[in-house]
Amino acid sequence: MEPISPNGKDAGPLPPPQGALRRSEPTVSEEWEDDFSLAFRYSLSVRRLSVFAALLVLLSLVALQRQAAISGLDKPATRIVVPSLAADVSAQAQTRGYRMGWFLQPPEPTVASILKTMPEAAKHSDAVLIQREVPWARILAGTPMETILVEDYDGLMAYLRGTGFHVSFLVDPLDGLDRTRESNETRAAGRTLNDPALRALHEQWVELLVARYQPDFFGCASEINSLAAR
Repeated sequence: MEPISPNGKDAGPLPPPQGALRRSEPTVSEEWEDDFSLAFRYSLSVRRLSVFAALLVLLSLVALQRQAAISGLDKPATRIVVPSLAADVSAQAQTRGYRMGWFLQPPEPTVASILKTMPEAAKHSDAVLIQREVPWARILAGTPMETILVEDYDGLMAYLRGTGFHVSFLVDPLDGLDRTRESNETRAAGRTLNDPALRALHEQWVELLVARYQPDFFGCASEINSLAAR
């Protein structure tokens, strides 16, 4: 309803009261400032949340490590005990689910060098590989194979197993420096593994080693494929 003036005429719309605030449209600058303020507050919140999450993960890891350390106090460490060298084995050594070992090659080809080297090896391993050529010179000269085993292998095997080693064999029919040639003793005797009689002696030697020492693992002829490919 429109207001009526004292003279009875339409006075038109009333003017706004003094001091009344008019809502003005925001400027582009004000809109940018509002967007920036909102983005800044959001970024700050995300950073605070990230820091809180990182602290929570760190505290969880510390708690887990502490719990593992407390639990470990109730469980004595399992030691690897080598019968004749128990005093030399570290008390901190833990049981492994696999074997580690060495190729039997002391610094010098002497009994004294073996006796010095193997106790050190026993501190870090539990297996030994013996890789040797067939003693062709002695076999072809008529020395019984059993005699060769007694002289060259019996004492060594007793020592290694007494030290706690698992022993494996690998018979080597080839030249140690040239894997495409047969062993030096074979060639020096003018013989070859292509000769069925020599192969029969090789098989006899292999079978005797297995029967006498019952090794953990056995290789009949190291890298024989390289000779066949010649």
